[in-house]
Amino acid sequence: MRVLCAAIQFGMVFLAGLFLAQQNSAAAEVNKSAQPMISELRFGAYTHGIGSREEGLYDISGAVLFQKVSLGASLESFLSPRPHVGFSASSRTSAAYAGFTWTYEVSDPVFIELEFGGAVNNGSALGSETEGTNAMGCAVTFREGMNIGYRITPSVSIMLTGEHMSNANLCTGNTGLTNAGLRIGYRF
Repeated sequence: MRVLCAAIQFGMVFLAGLFLAQQNSAAAEVNKSAQPMISELRFGAYTHGIGSREEGLYDISGAVLFQKVSLGASLESFLSPRPHVGFSASSRTSAAYAGFTWTYEVSDPVFIELEFGGAVNNGSALGSETEGTNAMGCAVTFREGMNIGYRITPSVSIMLTGEHMSNANLCTGNTGLTNAGLRIGYRF
């Protein structure tokens, strides 16, 4: 039952992201001068499983960020998130994720971001830690992330980034997974 609840929550977040991305796409067709639906591509490398049995491994990561969800002209700021989809791949627990990214411009080249959504992982969902792997408890988890970035050019940025995935104790076993590293972003 808990796995079903987590799957439903992830599905709702994912569908909301797709719906909002579609709304942005429809608005872009009305306005021919609008930007493309995809706003940014990101790739990076992480230290995998910090503080867990999977510590010492490395991940490769990629993400696609879409144009901001429009909440009206007066709210086009930190309150307007960008939907995202991405992956984090390792030789042990890997994940695909979707959610929203909120960006706050600290100064001209410096920004910070918060990410929230859901993830699907291939880790142990048995509720016990098997040899050298985390007990994720559920195949569907929540995912939170944070980025501290610097815009090298208007199109290229570099980010210190961290992410955490866990099931919020909705399933038996909740070791979770924390990764941190560097990303390079390219904005369109």
